[in-house]
Amino acid sequence: MATGPDAADTMSARCDFSYRHYRELVAAILGSGHEITPLGEYQRVPGKVCLWRHDVDFCLRTALEHAHLDHEVGVRATFFVRVHAPSYNILSAESARTLAEMAGLGHEIGLHTEPMFHLQRGRDPNVELHADVRLLSAAVGAEVRAVARHQPARFPAQVADEERYLSAYGPALESFQYFSDSRGLWVRGCPCTQADRHPRLHLLTHPIWWSEGGDSWDERISAVAGSVLGALEQEFSSYRESVRAARDRVEPSAPG
Repeated sequence: MATGPDAADTMSARCDFSYRHYRELVAAILGSGHEITPLGEYQRVPGKVCLWRHDVDFCLRTALEHAHLDHEVGVRATFFVRVHAPSYNILSAESARTLAEMAGLGHEIGLHTEPMFHLQRGRDPNVELHADVRLLSAAVGAEVRAVARHQPARFPAQVADEERYLSAYGPALESFQYFSDSRGLWVRGCPCTQADRHPRLHLLTHPIWWSEGGDSWDERISAVAGSVLGALEQEFSSYRESVRAARDRVEPSAPG
C-alpha cells in the first residue's frame, strides 16, 4: 500500500463503511507499524499498538460475520456483548455456538455493560455488573475480564466497580488515542489517514455499520433488523411445523 500525503488524500476520498475499506483501514494501521490486539492484551505490546474493539449492540450474527472478516485480515479484537439485549439472547444454543466460534477465531469476549437497564429497574449498577459478568462468563465458558459501557453518552458517570475489570473508558486506556464509528460516523475522521500520528490507538467499530457494499447507515439498520427478524421467523416457522406434525398424529375424537 502506498504511503505519504498523496496516499492519505486518496484514502480519505474513499472512506466508506465497506469491507473493502475495512481491509484498507487494517492495512493502513499495520503499515504504520502498529500491532493490533484485543483490549485484554494492552500491556503486552511495548511499542506501537492498536487496541481494536467491536460493540455488539443488536445482532450476534452480524458480529460473527465481522469476526470472520477480522480473522481473514489477521486481526484479533474484543467483541463486547450485551446480556440484556432485546434483539439477541446470549443463553440460546445458537448464541453459545456463535460465541464459541468467535473465541475460536482468537477474539476476546467482553461485557457491554448496561447501567441504564439496571437503574430503570431500581437496581444498583455496581452490584448487577458482577452478576452480568458471571452470566456472560458462563455463556462464553471463560472468564470475562474486559467491560465497555453501552451508550456511554446516556450514562457518562463512571460505575465504580467497572475498575475491578479492564474498562474501555477507564484510566488504564486514557493514554490511547480513541476513534469511534458510532452512528456510522468517524467524528475525528477516519483513522486510516491518522494512524501514523499516534503510537497508541484505541479503535471502536460497530459491525452494524459495515457491509460488503458499503451501504448507507439507514440501509444497514434495515439489513440488520431484517436479520434479527428473519431469525425469529425461522424459529416460529420451525415451531409451526412441529405443532402441525403433532396435530396430524392425533386423530380427532369421535362425536359423543
